[in-house]
Amino acid sequence: MKFLQPGSVVPLLATLASLTLTFPAVAQQKAADPKSPPENIPEPMRGLWSPLGLPRLRTTVKSGQASPLAPGSYDVDALAVAADAKSAAGSRAVERGSVHVLELDAGLEWSRPLRKSGREAQCVSFLLYASDTTVIVVDGAWLGVAQSPVQSCLQLMIGEPSAAGLQWRDTGILVLKQVFGGQTMASFPVITVRLDPKAGVWDLYSGSRQVADNVALAKPGSTDANAGKFLVRPGNGRAWLCGLVQTEDNPLFEDTNGNGIDDAFEREKKGGLLPASLTPAERAAAAKEWRETARTQRSQAWLIDKPRPD
Repeated sequence: MKFLQPGSVVPLLATLASLTLTFPAVAQQKAADPKSPPENIPEPMRGLWSPLGLPRLRTTVKSGQASPLAPGSYDVDALAVAADAKSAAGSRAVERGSVHVLELDAGLEWSRPLRKSGREAQCVSFLLYASDTTVIVVDGAWLGVAQSPVQSCLQLMIGEPSAAGLQWRDTGILVLKQVFGGQTMASFPVITVRLDPKAGVWDLYSGSRQVADNVALAKPGSTDANAGKFLVRPGNGRAWLCGLVQTEDNPLFEDTNGNGIDDAFEREKKGGLLPASLTPAERAAAAKEWRETARTQRSQAWLIDKPRPD
């Protein structure tokens, strides 16, 4: 499907992105295993590193922080080139500094099966450099990259199902276009999609901040080949995938009741974990209150290595 830009754009109120701590690449350094810290991270901080900077994948956490996920509860994708001839001709697995990057040419599709085959709740986190009209599909969750009303920026869009097809709306995430490897792209923050197939909805996070909640999943049809997959389709230029992590539990914070809201907020502001019997409207109201509270708090810096502009 070709990504169509929306007919109207909601005014952008803020730019949402996570702070990152990056380290200079070591000359001729071989990229580390995706589950291990790159060699250029100082020793005192190596325990704070995790794939994509995800807080619950760290080996060292401070008192009061969310507990780490069990090693067997998540997968870090190797980002290998697909075996078919078209993908082999239009994609490259390269090392840029200490970062393993999968480069995808325009007109190509790259996909991976979901850890839970799209039937159970799970989270999918990724780091993407993208050109205009790039599409990302996570089972029934659709994201697209479009031109922004802010000059020289691209924005991330959400595709919501309707009787007329997908309707696109903005997320408030806009990123400056820069040149990477000779290609004009936007380097988006780490994005996490939380799928809840039983409720028929999904949530979106930029870094550790929730951007959208209770978005309806597009119902897979008889001709939908995207069901149970994570898929990237580059737009007018290339796309770089710099990390892909799938987890059984939320990798950003503890979410015992599986509602996409931080347990710490529920205990502090609600006096305990919210019941599973909440209606969608009640859950949406709680999520809105949580987002408003988070805006007044300082964002936690993530330790992550990213490719830099030319």
